[in-house]
Amino acid sequence: MFSDGILAIIAGSDTTSSVLGGIFLNLLSHRDVYDRLRLEIDSAFPPGESDVFDAAKLGAMPLLNAVM
Repeated sequence: MFSDGILAIIAGSDTTSSVLGGIFLNLLSHRDVYDRLRLEIDSAFPPGESDVFDAAKLGAMPLLNAVM
């Protein structure tokens, strides 16, 4: 069980880092999409917002979900 747990953590972190790297590369390559995404996120979570893990807000952001 311990070995399976370590394997799951390592396999999950490797794929997550690859996906995030691809997302950041594409957002930096397409400034218009980056600007639209930032506007969408900033309007859903204004400065000082404490609950940035609100699933309802995250689920209602179409561009963020498309990017992810």
